[in-house]
Amino acid sequence: MEWHINTNISYLHSAISGTMGWGGLSSPVTDRLFKLGIISLFHLVNDDLEKLNNKLDTSVILEGVSIDFDTYLNEEYWTDNTLFNNEERLYKDIFDLNPEEISCRFQINEMTDYLPNGIEGYNITQDLIETFKTSLNQLCDRGKLGSKEILYALFFGLKYMLQQLETIKKKVDNPKPHQFIRAWEEIYDDYEYIKCSTSYNEWKEENEVFSFDELKRQQLYTIYVLLNSGFLRYYDSITGADVKKRKLQITEDDLPLGKTISEGIAAECAKLEKFAEWKGGDILALNYEKLGKYIYKNYNKLKINDFNSIVEFDKTMDAIHEDMAAKKPQLKQYLKGYEENKINELLNDCSEILNTCKKHLADGISENLLYEYLKKLLFNKEMKEEARKKLLGQSRNTYMCEIVAVLKNAKVFKVECDKHDLAKSLSEKITSIQIDTITKNIERSYNANDGALYHWTMKNIEVLKREASNPFAGII
Repeated sequence: MEWHINTNISYLHSAISGTMGWGGLSSPVTDRLFKLGIISLFHLVNDDLEKLNNKLDTSVILEGVSIDFDTYLNEEYWTDNTLFNNEERLYKDIFDLNPEEISCRFQINEMTDYLPNGIEGYNITQDLIETFKTSLNQLCDRGKLGSKEILYALFFGLKYMLQQLETIKKKVDNPKPHQFIRAWEEIYDDYEYIKCSTSYNEWKEENEVFSFDELKRQQLYTIYVLLNSGFLRYYDSITGADVKKRKLQITEDDLPLGKTISEGIAAECAKLEKFAEWKGGDILALNYEKLGKYIYKNYNKLKINDFNSIVEFDKTMDAIHEDMAAKKPQLKQYLKGYEENKINELLNDCSEILNTCKKHLADGISENLLYEYLKKLLFNKEMKEEARKKLLGQSRNTYMCEIVAVLKNAKVFKVECDKHDLAKSLSEKITSIQIDTITKNIERSYNANDGALYHWTMKNIEVLKREASNPFAGII
């Protein structure tokens, strides 16, 4: 994607600077055509920038973003030319406007009906001119694209591009923790064909009966294999104090006969503890946020063998931890997927409560909506902390009343259905409090029209309604 962005920005600068030939165009009409071509290039660039911007909301780009921000964010790079110097006053006026104040934005969208799907392969001096003639003639014939309107659209395109570049640069320079986790997930998905260590599987087959201590030694050996692979060789922020205070200790007694301890193993153990944490005293679990950050920073230096090693390590440790938890059940809470399974159980429990209100759904609202709403609520990064805390705690019943009230506000339930009707339905599953109390809880939340749950619901409910009514949502 960055290749397209850099190529199209290069075209833009050449056109604006006058270094790109446009067939000797000099009349007022051809001047409009020239500017319309630049506007269309802005549209192509901004479309790609929007896609990149959206991608960076959820993940980092492991290969890095190869955009020359220092050059492109320099305003003079774009304005030091005849085109902008001749219209300096108008240019300054437009850059002082908010985007919503620029009335000609609709014309940019209108132009796209006549644009090619991409810029690559077009001869700028001939093919693009022909492509834009139809657009220019139709728009001008309808009186929608005078000289001033063209300049407004032109300057808006530049302003919007600079705003997007600035936002992208901030995201690239300051990734969020969940983006690092996604970086690890991308590596894990790319190397999903890597399996649990064959040596561990073979050990289990040879030793049908094994003790907890033997499993702990298998964990240490798996760690030893990873550290010997050199996966953490680019991490150098380790101190002598880190080495001394480390909990992770590996001796030759922990290794298969014939394996020797390499020099520097103590420092490597201290390094690993920077990317992992002890759980329940016995399980060493990777911290995927820290691991993802290490991978992101060193992606272009790490080799295929490194990614093979870390994925095999993770899968082998999962297998060992499951066997350890089978011997010591109190460790089950630390297994991967345990929390998600717990939340799925919570989802099912709360769905049973909310489903008592199905009979009150408004016409056109799918029965799937109530389940999908709860699922989104419990797994959405914006709301899951609040929702899980309240629904797992003593305030579950009160929060369920608030959910029903908010959905009533969002017109999910019939207009004629009042708070007492909803409370009566909820009381079928909420038996620990009186129906009058349920009614008061619903009424209080309904009248409040405020709070994180209310605002999040109002922002997302229309999309959820459509998705719940579409049996193919999430598939296509």
